Amino acid sequence: MADKQIIHINLEEVEYENLHDYKALHEYIMDRLQTDEMNYIFIDEVQKCKYFEKTVDSLYVKKNTDVYITGSNANMLSRRTCNPYITEDI
Repeated sequence: MADKQIIHINLEEVEYENLHDYKALHEYIMDRLQTDEMNYIFIDEVQKCKYFEKTVDSLYVKKNTDVYITGSNANMLSRRTCNPYITEDI
């Protein structure tokens, strides 16, 4: 796996503050996707992005993406996301 196939975003970092909007987050990720390869997307502190579910849903249905999301507020994440995102309890 090449580095270009991995997209890691920590929304707690100031340099990603502009991605707190779901459309901006989606555009940022889409611009970096490798069309002919599998992409691994890691979004930390996803709850900082308002309506993040829209971005995650859009990425989830693509055949060449594997999406991992984390957040400090586990209760909020379990309430706001659907079960397809949750593969095991941590």
